[in-house]
Amino acid sequence: MIPSVILATLIAYSNPTPLQFAIMMKESEITNNSPFTVGDNGRSLGAYQIQEAYWEDSGIGLPYLPWVYSPVLSEIAMKGYWKRYKADTDEKKARIHNGGPNGMNIKATQNYWDDIKRRLK
Repeated sequence: MIPSVILATLIAYSNPTPLQFAIMMKESEITNNSPFTVGDNGRSLGAYQIQEAYWEDSGIGLPYLPWVYSPVLSEIAMKGYWKRYKADTDEKKARIHNGGPNGMNIKATQNYWDDIKRRLK
């Protein structure tokens, strides 16, 4: 287990992009934006609701637990994931964050993107 002082430091120094902030607000709104949010029956964790396969695909090179609870490391994982799947616009980034590598082809992710877009304004 990681010392709480290190985890607290990683939480305190989060500096999300506007898109990442909008995603965090959407993903963890029911828990008041807690970095310890648990969703999808325990499959999605942290403020960004990242699943283990996403974390591994990102190439971050750290174990999923407990690091997924760090917003700073989750933001780095998101950037790695987006780079891996060539997401070069905010829409592509949001939709693959929500729907996986094929997220741009999933109709439900359009609603997700619409909500994120509203949050970016």
